[in-house]
Amino acid sequence: MRILVVSYEFSPSISPRAIRWTAIVNEWVRQGILVDVVCARPIGEHLTPQQQDGVRIYRTGELGIQALRSRMRTRDSAPSSGDRAPGTFLGTWILAAIRWLYARTWRPILWPDYACLWYLPARRAAMRLARAQRYDALVTVSHPFTSHWIGLSLKRRFKSLRWLADSGDPFAFLISPAVNNHRLYARLNYVVERRVFTRADALTVTTEATRARYEELFPECGKKLAVLPPLLAESDDCQLQTEPRPADGRLRLVYVGTLYRTIRNPVPLLVLFERMRNTSIGDRLDLHFYGDVHDCGACFDEYRERLGSTLHVHGIVSHQAALSAMHDADVLVNLGNDTPYQLPSKVVEYLATGRPVLNIARRADDSSAAFFGQYENALCLFDGSREWSNADVERAVEFVATAAGTKGGSERQLIECFRASRIAAGYLRLLQEEDAAARPENPP
Repeated sequence: MRILVVSYEFSPSISPRAIRWTAIVNEWVRQGILVDVVCARPIGEHLTPQQQDGVRIYRTGELGIQALRSRMRTRDSAPSSGDRAPGTFLGTWILAAIRWLYARTWRPILWPDYACLWYLPARRAAMRLARAQRYDALVTVSHPFTSHWIGLSLKRRFKSLRWLADSGDPFAFLISPAVNNHRLYARLNYVVERRVFTRADALTVTTEATRARYEELFPECGKKLAVLPPLLAESDDCQLQTEPRPADGRLRLVYVGTLYRTIRNPVPLLVLFERMRNTSIGDRLDLHFYGDVHDCGACFDEYRERLGSTLHVHGIVSHQAALSAMHDADVLVNLGNDTPYQLPSKVVEYLATGRPVLNIARRADDSSAAFFGQYENALCLFDGSREWSNADVERAVEFVATAAGTKGGSERQLIECFRASRIAAGYLRLLQEEDAAARPENPP
């Protein structure tokens, strides 16, 4: 069997979709399946085809835009506790001017998303490969939705090619964070996503809430929809043993993941941490953030005097470094999304460590609250923003003081369905089926 995968990000990228699909493709290759991948070119990589772990990778580039976006994202990746280094003021001013110009010119009109300039080079590469090879199946990976747009073009040209459209995040009904200007493109988003869902032979999402919403939106496509949950790469859960912690009595709280002002805001956690510092365990607490701070840099301004002492913002780190931070934590902290349609893959990695998890949910139907509700070593608090009650603070303090450093006992059974081998097998069954309407709705 030969499969073409179109995914904007792929290894060595550390984005959730790249990590997921690198693990899935590697599973397929181990089974003797031939896989070609068309992806965007990371900064510093060559455009020539590469062989990586048996996978043929074709990197296509929107190099200038990609480099600019990378620079723009570094603004808030790790707030500084000190003064700005000499000589950087001019560079910062220029970057701020570019960001201002981008937000008022290109950002309001781009479609379907930030990867739109990748469409033409990636489409050319995928078309060239599809003409030269006899692929049995095509997989397109969204987010970003541009990958599905490419898939739509390929399906028009190669009608017999079986197409699976995998949507890690919704598109047409995802308002926050907005992928494009919804006031301008709401109708177009709906029309094109419906066309993708109609033309694709199989559709996958990661949560039951997303599947149900799509069934309401596109009822004619309901039979094609399957739920394949977040993935735990086989290598991720094999390092549960960590080095002994120093006997200094410190309690290390760790959050791993990208922050967003609208859907995953750190302010509730920062306020709770400040309240907890005024309790009996307060002088022992440290809070660490690993990941892209994104547009939340200003949220840390009020706590700048604590940066580097009890509050640590590490910014974007490698996946291995993030895993090491999880295993070294006394308590892991999760911030739920302000939407029921997304379940971050890092929650499975949290679970695999066996560490206690303090989950802060913003809504009753939060997907992470339901997920951690199965785990005996977790506490869920509902977002009190700046209004945390004394009872909530006491519950958090008691949980951290008693659960810190302990290991759960239920995670071994719970993580089985999230292993890469199981998820890869689920995708493969969907790609091999002749009649999507004849299959069960949710393959394991």
